Amino acid sequence: MPAITEKEAKGSVARLYKDIRLTLGVPVVNLIWRHLATIPGALEWCWASLKPVYESNAVINEASFVRYRVFPNCDEKFPSFCLRAVGLSGTDVNSIQFVLNSYHRSNALNLVALSSLLAKLKDSEQLNNRGKLCDPAVDYDLIISGSPVVGHMPPLIPVQDMSPDVLELVQSVNRIGKRDTILPSMYRHLANWPSFLALVYLVLLDLEKNGTLDRNINLSLDLARTAGNRISNIIPDDIPTMTDESLERSKVAMERFINGPIGKMTAIVPLIINYMDTS
Repeated sequence: MPAITEKEAKGSVARLYKDIRLTLGVPVVNLIWRHLATIPGALEWCWASLKPVYESNAVINEASFVRYRVFPNCDEKFPSFCLRAVGLSGTDVNSIQFVLNSYHRSNALNLVALSSLLAKLKDSEQLNNRGKLCDPAVDYDLIISGSPVVGHMPPLIPVQDMSPDVLELVQSVNRIGKRDTILPSMYRHLANWPSFLALVYLVLLDLEKNGTLDRNINLSLDLARTAGNRISNIIPDDIPTMTDESLERSKVAMERFINGPIGKMTAIVPLIINYMDTS
């Protein structure tokens, strides 16, 4: 997937990346934005369209509700002794949790916001047959830890720098849940701890076999489509457009990411978080 990395970004792209990190409250620019930066005018146009959405309470509430609905209600954990047995120190576990929390926050925000932009482009009617999506009496942000994530991400390991075994492990994990034509950046971060990624592989494989994973992925996509239609009116109407070619490429990219890694990882990350034993 073509992308301009955060290290490669210069000038206006670097400034937009900084604004994206600050606005979303995460320490990393997600792959969808790094890919849009390769399409002439797309990063500028998409960010100008969606920044008001990200700054609104509406998308924060909707994204928090998505996290709430897909978060698993089960007691299975990786016991602390198992994590130690595979060579993970307390510092390693904290770093892994930091990665998971970062993507847990950004995935839902991106999924809902990008769905709203697609709805706007398709001139969809607002969905109102279900009333309000969120229950205002529930603080989903506190329940699901949707607060800004501050800190430094571990290295994003280039695929070409992975050993053959680690690369096969990363690719095998990504094949779980299908929708695997794009490699999520989170797996490249977690490749810093192959032993943990191997545990994740076994857990996700079981969740795929019993149908839990597919149900949660479809749920995240359904919720995001509903939310996106509901809040698409927040997007300004007066954003200068780009060329027809760039617009079409942007729409294709957003659809691929929504129905691929973002929708998929919005469901997978909370499943992994649930297995982390914080006791």
